[in-house]
Amino acid sequence: MVFGDCDNIEGVDMLMELASNLSGKAVLIPCSDLTVLMVARHRERLRQHYYVPPAELKTLEMLMDKTEFAVFAVANGMLVPRTAIVQNKADADNASRDLNFPCIVKPNIKTPEWFAAIRSKVVIIRTVDEWTKFYERVPKSVDKLILQEWVAGPESNLYSCNCYFNLDGKPVTSFVARKIRQWPPEIGISSLGQEVQNDHVRDETLRLFSIAGLRGLGYLEMKQDERSKRYFVIEANVGRPTGRSAIAEAGGVNLLYAAYLNVQNLPLPDSLTQQYLGVKWIHILSDLRSAHHYWRKGELTFGDWLHSLRGRKCYAVWSWRDPKPFLCLLAKAFFSFLTRPRRK
Repeated sequence: MVFGDCDNIEGVDMLMELASNLSGKAVLIPCSDLTVLMVARHRERLRQHYYVPPAELKTLEMLMDKTEFAVFAVANGMLVPRTAIVQNKADADNASRDLNFPCIVKPNIKTPEWFAAIRSKVVIIRTVDEWTKFYERVPKSVDKLILQEWVAGPESNLYSCNCYFNLDGKPVTSFVARKIRQWPPEIGISSLGQEVQNDHVRDETLRLFSIAGLRGLGYLEMKQDERSKRYFVIEANVGRPTGRSAIAEAGGVNLLYAAYLNVQNLPLPDSLTQQYLGVKWIHILSDLRSAHHYWRKGELTFGDWLHSLRGRKCYAVWSWRDPKPFLCLLAKAFFSFLTRPRRK
């Protein structure tokens, strides 16, 4: 059972009610940070009727808390962009003096209140004045912000490693990919990505999560600084699928199937070794928007865009067997375009 965006006791009650309609135990796969924590906090109750992800609550909270994770990563030999923790106006003022802009800002834990007010998981702040104005917009329910210096380099310098740690805490599979483009630009979600071989990113990801004692799904994103060529940790996601899960499957690494089998103590699939087939993952509508952005800036030609799409691909939404989700998304985008406010 795949689910997301419920983070309280009502969500647990809903799952318990649904259990009465099941013929046997179902496997729970939470799909958001809040639901990962919800399941972990109520594991004992839920496991009466469900197979639940194996990660311990303490481990999840540390890895998902951006402040604690940054401290943990540095203590274990990883590079993290210069960071300020902002909990009040005095912290915000100090950060504006101590850090070099541009910076990115994100909440310690992404909540519905954050998305309702900011409408983006991360925001890039280019100047001190921008930071001052932005801080005034932050919802009071967000008690802690992370302000980090920008790591120089294009989107293609962003690498990620998805992995799965079994019930004994041993890594059984991993999959490395990089972004080619994303939407929104600079701080968005991948619109076109490709599997690559990067042993440094893979080895450091597995090392860090091994030290943390992770069990279950893990994801670490790193960016190679354009000037120093060193790799900096950008963020971690644990306990849930990510956008890279689909490209991993297309590349022959069945991350989610491994998770599904492992929580039931069933034998893992054979397809757990990355073959480096160069498979790509694309969200067509988002990539069109991203490509148009870079075309307008003179940084991408139509020919370059076509060339970037060559090769074996899997799609975020499109499928010949079931085109309805894509058509609904297209209709929604068209309606949004027609109804958006026009600049005067």
